Amino acid sequence: MIKKKISFLVILFISLFLIMLGIYLVNNKPKENIKINVPNINKSLFSVNVPEGIKTEIAYIQNNNYLAIVFENKTNENISSGKLKVVIGNKEIEKRLELLPIGKKAIFKIAVPNELKDTINKSKVTITLTEIKSSNNFSFIDVDKINNTKTNVSVIENDTNINISGINKTGKDLNALIGFVVLYNNNKIIGADNIRIENIKNNSKFESNVMIPKMMIPSSDLTPNKINYGKVNYDKIEVYYTFAY
Repeated sequence: MIKKKISFLVILFISLFLIMLGIYLVNNKPKENIKINVPNINKSLFSVNVPEGIKTEIAYIQNNNYLAIVFENKTNENISSGKLKVVIGNKEIEKRLELLPIGKKAIFKIAVPNELKDTINKSKVTITLTEIKSSNNFSFIDVDKINNTKTNVSVIENDTNINISGINKTGKDLNALIGFVVLYNNNKIIGADNIRIENIKNNSKFESNVMIPKMMIPSSDLTPNKINYGKVNYDKIEVYYTFAY
C-alpha cells in the first residue's frame, strides 16, 4: 500500500513538473516576428508588445545614442495610425505611428536619455504598440511607383554620407515623401535615419542626403581625448519608402 502511494506521488510530481516545463517553454519561446540585435546585452531586458502580424526589429545604433525600432506590416490591412510607447529604464517616450500600408516598413529612432547611455546593458526596455487603427477603405499614394532609386556613398572624416535619388512615377505631385535608409552588417541594423523629401513634381527626379555618424572603436580607455572613431562598417544599404502625400 505504501509503495503504491509512493509510486502515485512520484507520477504526480513528474506530471506536474512536465506541465510546468511545458508552460515555461511556451511562454519563453522566441517570437518569430521579433528580432533583437543587441550584441553584448542580455535580450531578456527587452519586452516587446505589438499586435499580431507586425514584424519588429530592434537595435542600438550610433554609439548607443539611439534605439532603432523597425515595424513591418505583415497583416492583411493597411494601418492608418497607432501609438508607440517606449520605456528605457525609468524614462518614457511616446510617438505616433502614421500610415503603414501592407508590406511596408516604418522606423523610429528613439534617443537614449543621456543619463542612461552608460548603463544600457542593465536598463530594461519595454516597447508597446497600441491604439492601432486598420482599414482597407481609404486610398493613398502607391510609393512602389517611385522608380530608379539609387544610393551614392562618400566617407568624409569617417562620417558616411549617403546621397539618395529617384524619380517620382506615382502620377501625382508630392508634398512629401516619407521613408528611411538602413545600413546592415550581416543582416543586423548598424545605422539608420529618416528621410523626408518635399515638393516632388510628378515625373521629376529628386534627391536627399543622409549622414550616418562615425562609430566609436571599442577600447578600455574611454578618456575623451583618447577615444578613437572609425566609419560604419556595412555590407548593405536599403532605402524604404513608407508613404507620401
